Amino acid sequence: MEPATFGRETELELHDDEFELSPAAVERIVTSIDTPKPIKATWCEMAAIGYRTELDALMRSTGRGTRADLRKLKATMSSAADLLAGTRLQVSLTVGVHASLRNPQGVSGIRRVRQLTTELRWFAGAIADAEQALRRPVADFDVGMTIALTLLADAFEAATGKPPTHSTHKDGEYVGRPLSLFGQLVVAFFREVHPALTETQISTAIRKHLDGRRRDRAVS
Repeated sequence: MEPATFGRETELELHDDEFELSPAAVERIVTSIDTPKPIKATWCEMAAIGYRTELDALMRSTGRGTRADLRKLKATMSSAADLLAGTRLQVSLTVGVHASLRNPQGVSGIRRVRQLTTELRWFAGAIADAEQALRRPVADFDVGMTIALTLLADAFEAATGKPPTHSTHKDGEYVGRPLSLFGQLVVAFFREVHPALTETQISTAIRKHLDGRRRDRAVS
């Protein structure tokens, strides 16, 4: 699936306590369509957390793709390792002692601090290898949208006993918004989770996701 662009169109700062939906929002989603069995609220909640977590990560990224993000992360890890390597022994010992007090049953805090510089440099090297492995630019995979639509599709199928479908035509005319029962569920979901998305953008995401879902099932 190609990455959706709408995550970058609107500035949206999220904090940990905003990843989850309120009980009232969950209720509005699960009651947005009539189904033989109730839509599973927990799946909607997980879909919201997954989508919002990835959206938050996207907003914090460089916005220039995977290779650029890897280079930025490698630089951060290398800087952290250099900073730790140059830290005075007294500072390291102080941190290590307090770390040991916080977790007396675990690995010695002093030993852990000593290991950390080596681990950061190893991580920076692994990131460099990953960046080099991407010989040419690749499309970022829209993880958040995939998580959300996968869980919503599974919740819909469990509640209706039918596979999710997608339609944007009424009486033979294109209307540009989701019209199927599943599409209405997805629209209700994003009305609570990311209201800046237009119904046309949501419709495009649904179409791409269901096309991929059908291909995957055909192969398996």
